[in-house]
Amino acid sequence: MACDGHGMSLISPQTRGDLQFVRDKCGKRIFWTSGYRFTKLLGGGIKYFEGLEIPKGLFQNGEPNNGRGRTEYCLELNLRGNLNDVPCHFKLYPVCTPRNL
Repeated sequence: MACDGHGMSLISPQTRGDLQFVRDKCGKRIFWTSGYRFTKLLGGGIKYFEGLEIPKGLFQNGEPNNGRGRTEYCLELNLRGNLNDVPCHFKLYPVCTPRNL
């Protein structure tokens, strides 16, 4: 991961304000978050890597959905400023935060 090499982690936004902060500071791009779809063995559902729940109000309408019949394990902050599940092989910008915050 791009953040690990710098002793940091991908962002784990908890509020709409957090999403807007990233937009204000980083511009209108598509970014990785630390959201991940865990297997049923690990409790299932989409959570942040740290195990934090993701507030439903942060997702794009109709998301998460495994769109177009593919399994979407990772989570992006999209151009509309919402969270969306996507395949992990997409090339997106990382937004990192210090691990102790």
